Amino acid sequence: CRQYVVEIPGFLEADLGTEPETEIGQLIYEPHLLSHWRLSYRTQQMTSQKVIDLAVNLVTGHLELGYYRNLSTCRLDDKPLPFLRQAKRQLGFKAAYKMMSGEIHSLLAQEDPTWAITATRQLEEEIQVLESYYKDRLAKELASELLCFEKDKRIQELQYRSHPRVLASPFATALIYIPMISYLMIVGKRTLFLKYDPISGHAVY
Repeated sequence: CRQYVVEIPGFLEADLGTEPETEIGQLIYEPHLLSHWRLSYRTQQMTSQKVIDLAVNLVTGHLELGYYRNLSTCRLDDKPLPFLRQAKRQLGFKAAYKMMSGEIHSLLAQEDPTWAITATRQLEEEIQVLESYYKDRLAKELASELLCFEKDKRIQELQYRSHPRVLASPFATALIYIPMISYLMIVGKRTLFLKYDPISGHAVY
């Protein structure tokens, strides 16, 4: 769905008929892709979940984690404020999802891997038990392709059930138009074109 931010507490009021004065720049709607992701941590012994949200500015490519918390205090509508222009999208949805996937990989790499290490160790021990079982059977019986096939199949099934993994599933995705402040800053002999997000309170370079 497509939604527009029409009110930001302490900054932008929906009943204004004209653009508010920001003193430092110009307000313009910029499209953001906001998506909640369900992360499922799975092994044979346990399953746990957590939910995160990621937002990608489809004009600048800036990505932010936990954007929804601040956005939830704002008022949204299916119609934009009439006095704000809308910037054109520069980034496709597929590229935005790719950025989100990359961010999730980075977040997971920073987490404590103890649960995965423990599950992997248990899996290796169970595979060794299976290997030993079939080794004894193959020694007592005539080696057969059927028995080897059975062993490989059981090991593959065990790996599928027990291998530690994280499944990331997007849900509750929306296209949100955020009023961004665009302004110029002169630093020495350099003129920088900057943007400020009044919802997150962060400058976007």
